[in-house]
Amino acid sequence: MRPSLVAPLLALAACSSPPPPQEPSPEAKERARAVAYLIEEGAALNEKGQFRDAAATFMNACVIEPSNVKAQYDLALALENAKDWKGAALGFARVLELSPLLAAAHHHLAEVHLEQGDRAAARKELESTVSFDPALAAAWIDLAGLDVEEGHPDAAARRLEKATATADTAPVWYHLGLARELAGDKKGAGAAYEHALRLDPKHAPSLNNLAVLAETRGDLETALGFWQGAIAASPGYPPAEKNLGIAFYKRKNQGYLALPHFEAYLRAGGTDQRVPPWVREIKDASRTFRTDDRAFAIFDRADRGMLVTADGSFPFRDPRVGEKAASLHKGDRVRIFFESGVSPRVVDIAPAK
Repeated sequence: MRPSLVAPLLALAACSSPPPPQEPSPEAKERARAVAYLIEEGAALNEKGQFRDAAATFMNACVIEPSNVKAQYDLALALENAKDWKGAALGFARVLELSPLLAAAHHHLAEVHLEQGDRAAARKELESTVSFDPALAAAWIDLAGLDVEEGHPDAAARRLEKATATADTAPVWYHLGLARELAGDKKGAGAAYEHALRLDPKHAPSLNNLAVLAETRGDLETALGFWQGAIAASPGYPPAEKNLGIAFYKRKNQGYLALPHFEAYLRAGGTDQRVPPWVREIKDASRTFRTDDRAFAIFDRADRGMLVTADGSFPFRDPRVGEKAASLHKGDRVRIFFESGVSPRVVDIAPAK
């Protein structure tokens, strides 16, 4: 009789099976609860912009549990937010010791290296980032930015073309358009901006740049439409507000239409020093001058019983005022006649001679 192999195999299987998971000790459970609480507290401080306090809180969590990747990552992020570049670099390096494939940590470490001026180290980390997470659009964009800074917009364009296979986002296509523009390919740039809009119809930077391209080729009406679209998509978007303001400022008798756009640009923190003098000039030129029962003004439109000028509006009842207004154009200088020297009601309007 041949000996049975079942019993030895069962014995071998019993010996090779993994041991059952052990229940964490009460001390380990308490440490885990303390770390979770500190991470939550640190996150709340981060949300409030108290980055130093957040970093100290995350540090306490790391002291309790040094191998906790989330605590170490959040500590490094808080130090980065606090602009402690040296501390952040050490922090993200520690995270990568614990989790070498964490693409987000590679990306943040690259950004810290950029702040420190070490572009070679930043490029190395960015290459690692897109290797581990090819869908991370921001890393591709940062790499292309380095190419442009080094004088190679064509290389940046090729890199971003490659990126679209895994990071097919509006920002990637927008930056591809920028790179193509810098490389002298305006047609390709326009195609990239248009693709960005297919992915995100409200992508204000692409709308703004399509407007600039249209203006460059002399198609001002198309440019105005794109700028207005950019502002509708992102109210107060500074480049579009300024560019639309300049376009109106250049048009005969329509400088007053630039005023709200220039003011929005300045409210958003715009720093172009040409704009404040333009604002003062437009206000002076578009002011309504009234003497008793008549005034000189810049006509804008008639709208539901109101005569709208560059800097105000006045009611009218006589339909003939509306009929006369219909023959006028935006920006025309007009004489306005009022019911009396103290009344705001318009009884007549005529082109100024």
